Amino acid sequence: MTHWSDEDFDFVVECWNYFRRCLQFDCYYGHKLRDTRVQNRTVEIIIAAAASGSAVASLAFWATDVGKVVWTAFTTVAALLAFAKPFLNLSDSIESKSKLVTEYRAVAAAYRNLVFDIRQRREISDRERARRSEEHTSELQSHHD
Repeated sequence: MTHWSDEDFDFVVECWNYFRRCLQFDCYYGHKLRDTRVQNRTVEIIIAAAASGSAVASLAFWATDVGKVVWTAFTTVAALLAFAKPFLNLSDSIESKSKLVTEYRAVAAAYRNLVFDIRQRREISDRERARRSEEHTSELQSHHD
């Protein structure tokens, strides 16, 4: 049986901690990504529904007194959203959050594989120590908003 030094043990614990952090950030940004996609889809549906000539505009309800007020409010909101949509940068936000989720998943997989390799061999190579400290620590720290 291989004897593990405190440094080796701390290294493996640190790798597991980074793995867990990556999974947490993956989950966090995954939820933020989902929310942003829902917001984007909602804005697009409202704009499309209020577009002139849409089937929604021809519904009989809109001819009533209440319907006219509701339709006016709805089209006003849609016009404001259509104007504001480019400034909201939802597409850019979706793209950046997608990249973050992908990167955190990749880093998490790398840490998981590193720990599994160490467990199988029951030793830590200097190359593994160097790879972890050079690549993954800087990646984790550079992505926080």
